[in-house]
Amino acid sequence: NKVKSSLPYASSYDVSVSCVDGVPRHFKAVLELEYPTDFEREDMIALSVTFADFEEQVNHFPEKQYNLSKGYTLKGLSDKDDAQSAGVRRSFSSFFSRVSSRLSALYEQNLTEDSAGLVKCVFLADSQDLADSAERDFRKLGLSHLLAVSGMHISILLGGLYLLLSALSLHKSLKNALVMTAAVCFMFLTGFTPSATRAALMLILSYLCYYTGSRSDPLSALCFSVA
Repeated sequence: NKVKSSLPYASSYDVSVSCVDGVPRHFKAVLELEYPTDFEREDMIALSVTFADFEEQVNHFPEKQYNLSKGYTLKGLSDKDDAQSAGVRRSFSSFFSRVSSRLSALYEQNLTEDSAGLVKCVFLADSQDLADSAERDFRKLGLSHLLAVSGMHISILLGGLYLLLSALSLHKSLKNALVMTAAVCFMFLTGFTPSATRAALMLILSYLCYYTGSRSDPLSALCFSVA
């Protein structure tokens, strides 16, 4: 699913497990390899691994509680350098995962390390490389919510897109369709974070009312998106 870290001596990934010893299994895990690899998101990997529970505390960090809250049930450990690529998962979501990876690489190549971490956090919901100093400064200023992709980001990005399309004198039906498409793409790029997904669904439902000829009801749209 996601590259957590890749060092000269080790690698770590967030993964979705689909098969164990030839038996189909479906759960999420954190994979820690004691050797370097260069796998990317959506790569399928075959390797020998030992699964274990998370530690309750690691250097005063609640490792088990944190990973369980993220949906990761086990930790996979491997010291055998036998990890091999088993292909690439082809799906609609995998395409956007690849796009997200390419955008991350683009940010890293053209921005400073701290700036790239901030941009990835705000636009791709990837806080892995966010500098501790930036997170601390935002928290001190009471602006931590700006680092979490939310309805505010949806409003700014898609609102800006709508204004741009309006300047091109496009028909409203086409503008609405393009903005709704952009909303769906943004949900995929950010991994369907709850707050962004709610906002995007509300926007899509409101815009769909144009095609049905009915009046938009924000409260109904909110209830539907939360459900």
